[in-house]
Amino acid sequence: KIANELIDEVFCQNDSNWRGIGLIKNSGLDLKNIYSDYDALKKFNVKIEKHEKSTRCICGEVILGKKSPKECDLFSKECNPGHSKGPCMVSKEGACSIFYRYNKFKL
Repeated sequence: KIANELIDEVFCQNDSNWRGIGLIKNSGLDLKNIYSDYDALKKFNVKIEKHEKSTRCICGEVILGKKSPKECDLFSKECNPGHSKGPCMVSKEGACSIFYRYNKFKL
């Protein structure tokens, strides 16, 4: 309860873009104006570049559970842990990265 109250005190919801999915209303958090002195994006004039989505990458559908990584034409060929084409392969926690590394194990 206390943690939620602190989050509500410091942050406000905003619409946020998610790689592979797009804009989701009220899914992000911004610092409230009273805390703007602590906003690194403003303080250091950080510009976030828009990421162009590969038309062949199906990461959004993988994240949403609509498709499996192996249904992607790029998976394990052009897109792999050493050379990712989408957010699902970028980190070790990404769905495609996990599938790439552990799919050999059958439960």
